[in-house]
Amino acid sequence: MKNTFAKLFKTVAIFLVATTTVVNAAEVVYDYSHDNRCCPTQCCGPLGDWYFRADALILKACEDGLTYGTATRTTDSTSASPTTFINSRVKNVHPKYDVGFRLGLGYMLPCDCWGLAVNWMHFNTHASSHFDHNFFNESDNAYFTPAHGATPFNLSEANGIDATEARWKLQLDVVDVELGRPICLSECITVRPHIGIRAGWIRQSYNIQNSVHVIATDAEVVLQEIHLKSNYQGVGLRGGLDTQWDLGCGMSLYGNAAISVLYGNFDVKSRDNWMLLPGSTNFFEPEEKDDFCACRAVTDAGLGLRWKQNFCCDSVGLTLQVGWEHHFFFSQNQFEDFAAITGNPAFNPTIGEIKNPQARRGHLCLRGITISARLDF
Repeated sequence: MKNTFAKLFKTVAIFLVATTTVVNAAEVVYDYSHDNRCCPTQCCGPLGDWYFRADALILKACEDGLTYGTATRTTDSTSASPTTFINSRVKNVHPKYDVGFRLGLGYMLPCDCWGLAVNWMHFNTHASSHFDHNFFNESDNAYFTPAHGATPFNLSEANGIDATEARWKLQLDVVDVELGRPICLSECITVRPHIGIRAGWIRQSYNIQNSVHVIATDAEVVLQEIHLKSNYQGVGLRGGLDTQWDLGCGMSLYGNAAISVLYGNFDVKSRDNWMLLPGSTNFFEPEEKDDFCACRAVTDAGLGLRWKQNFCCDSVGLTLQVGWEHHFFFSQNQFEDFAAITGNPAFNPTIGEIKNPQARRGHLCLRGITISARLDF
């Protein structure tokens, strides 16, 4: 988080210094023939051939399948109340808003307003949850069941899970190369269809630790440590449509949408270190790896408010905007779990684990606020 803020601060500082230098290099001239009066802007303005953009991304991640366990309490029936009550709470990690950035460089080709752009999006986030409850109580019929890995726990107070901690981490980088052209549909509406190539790198890890409190020694002993990793990298085609509705005086509303299909590779690793009882000599360390190819779809959408102003006889343009973005990465949670087996004579020990490659758990979503600045020169 600190490193991300440092990167963002340096990027914004350099951009502001460059903008101030260019604008102050000559007298600021307001051109009321286009952006400053309440009329639509031209599709191909008199600005320079290059532009640079810097975006601050304040996003929140959301992903299916990040449950790390279930806390359950049962109340037995009595003569006065013949009903048995079972109350459960599913525990998940809950990511919060984090800061990333996007940098872009574009060039207007000398051919009928066609433009070529390269954009790089970088976003890191993490989430953790600690459930310290001393929850296992044999007389009260209360226990905690892990959602991943081996589950032969809560057989007695000696191996009942009293505390659990889950840590999830996401690292995402996306590079887009696109070719597009603005088209004026009316005096106020401009659309820009574009097509290009997208490359993506998505790295995830999920670590879960379950512990028991040993009353005799008053110490916390780790019964189980689960380490799950899922890395994806892919490249594919991307197409979309950017729209702008001019409001006048340099103000406009924008709405963008795009879809891409990436062909890539998943590198998945799973490891579960556990023991049945504290101090037990029977310590199990199942570990599996999976490597497979997969096509994954990605959708992008955004809308917001934009302001644009030209300076220096239309030789320099400054665009500021604020909006909401949504990015959906299909089937990115590929953490593979283990499945417990018993009574299999070909497996030693009889209480063990095998890989369950079908435990594919869902999609990844990023959404939040974006603050952008663009300099045309």
